[in-house]
Amino acid sequence: MMQSTPTTMNQSQTQPKPLSPWIAIPLILLCLGGGGWMAHWYISTDQLTHESTVLGPASNTPTLRFNRPAPADAAPPIQRQDPNGNVWWVHSRDAAAMIESAGKGQPITVRAVNYNSYQFVPQEQRNMIFAARRIGRDQTVAKNLNLTNDQLRQLRSLTGTIGMTTQQPDIDLLTSLWAQYQAADQPADKLAAQSKLVDALTEIARKSVDPTKAAVADRAAKIKAVLTDDQWKQFDAMGR
Repeated sequence: MMQSTPTTMNQSQTQPKPLSPWIAIPLILLCLGGGGWMAHWYISTDQLTHESTVLGPASNTPTLRFNRPAPADAAPPIQRQDPNGNVWWVHSRDAAAMIESAGKGQPITVRAVNYNSYQFVPQEQRNMIFAARRIGRDQTVAKNLNLTNDQLRQLRSLTGTIGMTTQQPDIDLLTSLWAQYQAADQPADKLAAQSKLVDALTEIARKSVDPTKAAVADRAAKIKAVLTDDQWKQFDAMGR
């Protein structure tokens, strides 16, 4: 009785058919033409053009190195908080300013100026502020630590948001630029005023880093001094 010969994997595979000359020749000519155009473009243009084309447009204003990258859906430079409200937000890549104004010629108040990220502040100091908030708001924690009324009062006075430490001239500048933005009627003037406002906010954020760090460090030290060493040990044992 004859035995059948096993079929190998290589024998079972079908061999690819050669590319038809009617398809291969145009593809070759297309590749040669594209390569020739690229060579002509590279020789006839300057080096800066090459870098701009390859790298894409770059921002003229570098970001603070401690901030996170801007998200793809970043907020617009100027945005109303509520559709019919009088509170507006000015956004730069590094910071945001809350401005209240009812319209052109109306009083202007800069409510707050904040960094988009406070990663430049040591984590230990931020944790101290978070601890003060927890202790000051959680009656059970405060009772377990045997805090006095005076200790609670001190802690609660130190639990505000970190915020950016600015100078009055900075606030005055933002107020003046916002008035210019509101007064601008033409689209080109509006865009120019917006650019000045955002650039000013960026500059204020950068020069306020060290004062902000100093203010946070001072507040963290004051919070630590409110509780005794034993109370902090008890709080740590609870788990922050």
